[in-house]
Amino acid sequence: GDYELRSSHAYIRHNLNERFDASPAPTTPQALSQANRTRMWVSETRLSRPFLDNLGWVVGLSYIRNEAEQRRETQSTALRLPATGVRNDVREWTAYANLTYAITPRLIAAGGLRLSHSKLDGSGEDIAQPNMIFGRTLAASRSGTDILPSFSLLYAADQNLRFYASY
Repeated sequence: GDYELRSSHAYIRHNLNERFDASPAPTTPQALSQANRTRMWVSETRLSRPFLDNLGWVVGLSYIRNEAEQRRETQSTALRLPATGVRNDVREWTAYANLTYAITPRLIAAGGLRLSHSKLDGSGEDIAQPNMIFGRTLAASRSGTDILPSFSLLYAADQNLRFYASY
């Protein structure tokens, strides 16, 4: 009928290995190796009614999960040592809705809300012992919730001139 349901989902897997010359001098060769690993899941589903009979709307949900890890090590001719790396995990859930209404044939108003909740976790990997605090790993975590309203007006002064205001 007059409604449209769209749902899209993606999984991304990315691995990257790098090796750099980190020699402090030509007589003391040293390499820095870095392994990057990323895993990401992205999903969005929305239901909408196209703009018909002076009214249109959309409601939807989205989810993002991103895990990234970076491991490092230095290597000389005699020694191989881990170097500090990092691990991050981000999760975000969002719900949104928007309504568009033609007040008059020349004046169209739209308004909506977006509710997002994010959680971020991070930690150091292979941290040198002197940098450890009481034998614990260094980690941080935080989360937050935001409500974002929106409102706009579109006025068609004539066939070639439009005025648009948005908040």
